[in-house]
Amino acid sequence: MPLEPQVKPLSLLRRRLFFVLLLLAFCLALPAAIFYAVGYRYNPFAERPAITATGGIYVISAARDTSVYINEELITDARTFRNATYIQGLETGVHRLHVQSPGAHTWVKELLITPHIVTEVQSFNVPLIPRVRVVGAFSTLAGVPVVLAASSTTVPFAFASTTNTFIATTSRATTTLIVNSEYAQVATLFTEKASTTARRKQLENAIAADRKRLGDRATTSATTTAFLRTATTTVIMDDLMLYQQGEDVYVRALGTGRSVPAYFCAVATSTATPSSEIGTSSLVVSSTTRASTGTPFTIEFSPGELERRCRTDIRIDRKWQTVHDFMFMPGESHLVLLRLDDGLHVVEVDDRSWQNTQLLYPGENLAVVTDGGRIYASSTEGVVEVFTEIPNP
Repeated sequence: MPLEPQVKPLSLLRRRLFFVLLLLAFCLALPAAIFYAVGYRYNPFAERPAITATGGIYVISAARDTSVYINEELITDARTFRNATYIQGLETGVHRLHVQSPGAHTWVKELLITPHIVTEVQSFNVPLIPRVRVVGAFSTLAGVPVVLAASSTTVPFAFASTTNTFIATTSRATTTLIVNSEYAQVATLFTEKASTTARRKQLENAIAADRKRLGDRATTSATTTAFLRTATTTVIMDDLMLYQQGEDVYVRALGTGRSVPAYFCAVATSTATPSSEIGTSSLVVSSTTRASTGTPFTIEFSPGELERRCRTDIRIDRKWQTVHDFMFMPGESHLVLLRLDDGLHVVEVDDRSWQNTQLLYPGENLAVVTDGGRIYASSTEGVVEVFTEIPNP
């Protein structure tokens, strides 16, 4: 019968030696870990090896199977969270960020990376081919929606990918069909919105008449006061206010301090640029670079002098088209839905370098309403629910 091996404890001298060695390793590793965590990097393979201060990017994306590129290079070693990617160790300067998803528009942004700062940004990728669900005024007994086609050779919604089957017919006979209750509800939403829009136009015309008659004093008239109280073009979500001024649409930050989204703010020195200039400018990296809106300004960086300066308003890029309607994307205050001449667009509020614009649903003379988290569009072809995401397989 073999005897079980007996393990003898380490001697007191060896235990003390191991303790000292581990304590020494901890004391040596801790400064290096802190040094690394705050963004310092050392590249021994550089032409002139040196310790440099770096920053990072935190990219939030709701799209599936996204690929993230920095300066045209695919990022494969980033920390990936549920719907976000953290990229660290980026040198100070401007970096171009791409976020791609299969079957969706590509989102591109140039961001100024500053030392020791993690720049947060939210990307979006709407489908290249519009995804819709047809909502017919009538449906068959089996629940299949029925839409009226312009002719027997015309296929309604041929430009889109429909998520449900439907029947297109040129017959107006409805005796064998049943009324679609969802269509009736959506039609009521369109009617109510048309009514409030007409009311708004009446108030705007009255204000224009007041200004013509009273000049600048019209801003304190009863008509203007009534308009400000009943304006339907002002929408508030998450301490952000969406409003129209003239032909342009703006987003205003109502919060203070850290509640203001990062894209309203720039990190600058106290001697670089007056805050009044930041209030009317977009973030650029030199006085020779012009942003999509406003006038450029230079931001300099100096250790220990960084501070956060914020604007209050950002103009939404309308692509030099007429804005017929606007609203926040349901549940997404950083995105705006603009109904322009050629269709319904999704535009991001973030104007660092530029504002990404992606066509969600094409068409002229559309009508658009939102109900909860749903987006409905009405055209001569019929009513559809428009989806902003590509579903997981």
